[in-house]
Amino acid sequence: MCKILKSFFYAISFFVVFIATYCIHVYFFNVNVVLYSSLLDILIAALIFLFISNKFSLFSYFTKIEFILLLVISIQFSYIFCITLPTIIDRSLSIYLLEKIDQRGGSIQKDKISNIIISEYLTEHHVSDVRITEQLNSGTIVKDDNCLYLTKKGRVVVRFTQFFRKNLLPKHRLIGDSYSDALINPLKETTRKEYSCQ
Repeated sequence: MCKILKSFFYAISFFVVFIATYCIHVYFFNVNVVLYSSLLDILIAALIFLFISNKFSLFSYFTKIEFILLLVISIQFSYIFCITLPTIIDRSLSIYLLEKIDQRGGSIQKDKISNIIISEYLTEHHVSDVRITEQLNSGTIVKDDNCLYLTKKGRVVVRFTQFFRKNLLPKHRLIGDSYSDALINPLKETTRKEYSCQ
């Protein structure tokens, strides 16, 4: 039982180091992409934690294998935090809609949601600028003058997402009041070329 409590203390200690690293990063340093900076914070926290553990022999109670496994589990919990909080809150349209309903006193007309998304969400959240910045930093697109070009890496991502969308997303998904497969291939009706740089 004592080892279980020490394991719990280990995981909590790592998470405290990670949260401190994350807070220092978001308050005092530049961030290009929220997810990538959060992942970097996990790496920095792991290095700090390993240094502290080694320097003060804080976790000599564990075998090396147990120590490594606890470190991996702690990193996984921190990764879950990165995905479920800063990343989702930063980019979730669902969260935005809840915030908009709250902003308007707790209620909103359903048929006005599309207008709000078009006239307010795209501007307030700088959607195009943020997403372009993310993809440039990810290496999936490159910019040349006023044109954005898909890279080889970008094509791989597109092929994967198209495959996943077609084969592994729900075929009968509730959208509004009915079940549909509309999101299996949402771009099939929009094969326009008028904005292409080629």
